[in-house]
Amino acid sequence: MAPHPRIQMDIETIERVGAHLTTIGRALGIDWTAFRQRIATGESGIGTGVLGARYRVEYTPPADAIRRVADPLPGRFGDLGRAATLSAQSYSAGDKIAADQFPR
Repeated sequence: MAPHPRIQMDIETIERVGAHLTTIGRALGIDWTAFRQRIATGESGIGTGVLGARYRVEYTPPADAIRRVADPLPGRFGDLGRAATLSAQSYSAGDKIAADQFPR
């Protein structure tokens, strides 16, 4: 398929997607924070005796790895949403500047 000779941004769609991503990031941040608190509550029940210590040896590395990956995700969704919104705004402003250069 040959590329289209013109590239245009669907500004309304990009703004809508940006808003959705921002909302998802915000909701995910709230839910992940609550879930992390539930995890911490559960982890506090792991004993400190021999059995608890052995359990922690197996539990802690993957739990920490999951947290390292999951902790930044809400912010990343928010960042993508803001970037999409700014992109649409910049494109719209540039489009207006270009259009204003044509005589009427």
